[in-house]
Amino acid sequence: MKKKDDEFVLDSSAMDIQLFSYTYKKQDTTITDTLVKIDPYNKAVTTSVKNVLQERLVYDTIINLKRLSIIEKDFIIRNRIDKQIKIIQKQEQADAENNIAEIQNISTKAINKIFIVFLIILLACLCLYGLLVLDTYRIKRYEQSLIREKQNYRDLADNRSEFLSMMAHELRTPLQSIIGFSDLLHNPKNKAANKSPHYSEIIKKSSSHLLQTINLLLDRSKIDAGKIELEHIPFNLSECLYEVFESLSIQASEKPFLYTIDSDIPVHLIVNGDSFRLKQVLYNLLSNAIKFTNQGKVSLTCRLIQDQEDSVRANFKIADTGIGIPKEKIKKLFEKYEQLDKSTVRLFGGTGLGLVITKKILELFHSYLTVQSNENTGTTFLFNLTFEKSKAVPPISPPELIHTHATLLIIDDDNYSLLYAYQLIHESFESVYIASSIADGLQIIENNTPDIILCDLHVNNILGTTLLDYIEEKTKIIFTSADHDYLNKLKKQNFHILPKPFTGEDLINALNSLKVSVQLKNYTSIPDIIHIKSLLEKITLLEQALKENDIQSILYYLHQLKTTLGYLNHWEEIKLIQKEESAYALYMKADAFKQSIALILPGLKDRYSR
Repeated sequence: MKKKDDEFVLDSSAMDIQLFSYTYKKQDTTITDTLVKIDPYNKAVTTSVKNVLQERLVYDTIINLKRLSIIEKDFIIRNRIDKQIKIIQKQEQADAENNIAEIQNISTKAINKIFIVFLIILLACLCLYGLLVLDTYRIKRYEQSLIREKQNYRDLADNRSEFLSMMAHELRTPLQSIIGFSDLLHNPKNKAANKSPHYSEIIKKSSSHLLQTINLLLDRSKIDAGKIELEHIPFNLSECLYEVFESLSIQASEKPFLYTIDSDIPVHLIVNGDSFRLKQVLYNLLSNAIKFTNQGKVSLTCRLIQDQEDSVRANFKIADTGIGIPKEKIKKLFEKYEQLDKSTVRLFGGTGLGLVITKKILELFHSYLTVQSNENTGTTFLFNLTFEKSKAVPPISPPELIHTHATLLIIDDDNYSLLYAYQLIHESFESVYIASSIADGLQIIENNTPDIILCDLHVNNILGTTLLDYIEEKTKIIFTSADHDYLNKLKKQNFHILPKPFTGEDLINALNSLKVSVQLKNYTSIPDIIHIKSLLEKITLLEQALKENDIQSILYYLHQLKTTLGYLNHWEEIKLIQKEESAYALYMKADAFKQSIALILPGLKDRYSR
């Protein structure tokens, strides 16, 4: 046996050797052992073999120990790796759990948001559906209201047409009387001269009725526009009642019924308020009672229901035993253009505006009208009014003087108005001047300072208020006009006014407000020659306007020409001029209009020049 480089080499030529190997595993290491069976020839060989085996065993042991050391280190490393792996796995698991939790949170939030959005969309859809349903309902209601309004409009249009037809009748009836009896008075072939006073009385009554109808229409339009304001001036309440009662006594005397008044108002009670509107209310109610009553009784009753130191409250009652009003129609009594019975209107006449205006006026008085009525038994109207007691002294009628030493200037662009005012008052003044233009009036003012000026508000398209800059402080001025709204504005500025049309008494009252007392005298009718002279002057002015192609002046002088022709009762010429004016207003053909007027003027001029 020899040793070579740490390896043992056994010489087996001198011995019989058998080798046995087996393999086993220890933990994760595979171990191989070798058994040697030797048939020794001698003891020395055996000893040598044992030594070799001993060394071999030591060597294997060292190798195995090294292997075990390596395996142990490997095991430790593996354990460390396992621990790191487990730590990594735990970390990954924790991260995964966190990620899952975050994903779940995100998904939960997303689901919540989606749910909220869904709820919002659902609510929006429900709201939209509700709005659609509501809009549909509103549209249906609007359609129904439109249908009702359309029907109401048709009813109103029908009632308005009937109302206008009735108003045309109410206006034409007195106009027919005025025109007809004026023709009789001016007809030279009419031999019934002794009937002239009777005809004049008929014309006067018809004119009053026509004026009353027009005033009703104007009052109604003013009330609807909210332009009527109540005055606050002292007046005698008892005298107011009796004036209305007495003004209708002639109308009541024409029918066979008892006409009475019963009042406990003190005779000298002076209150502050609007006597004119109170008279209008009482007049409307009392005239209706007389109109619709043929037998029985018509009464005006007034009672003080409250008398305090500074105010009084009175109850007014107008009762009749006339045709009455059905209960189901009382509600329609105050509606616009509504007539309870068309046959009643035809039988008794009237505009149907009286009660509507009465109700509106009482509302201005902060009162209301109560109606008690049964068909065929009569009607009773009741209302209460409160008045403030006035400390003013009861007015005393001014003395009527036949003559005053004051001078008067009348300015008006309408010749008839000039002549009418002049005839009424000229004998009661020292001097009366007339002017048909502001320029003429200024010239008169410069040469002769008048004490009083009676001036139309609109003179040839110039405001009469321009005179204020040229008159002295002592000169008093009264403005007249048919433009009552403008006059009321001047009245609020403490100017003296006289609304047109006015009577002689109205003119005297206006002058009395200036502390000038005059007496209304009988005057003769204005001769036709004055109107003819005025007409020829207007024709000359028209011819000049035609040469200058001044349409506005042509229209203005035509308006004055129609007025003068009306005073002469030449209605055919008026209709002819109106026809041409209407054609111009409709087609606006200036040349044709001027040619037509130029053809009309020569005939008028030739006729009236002779």
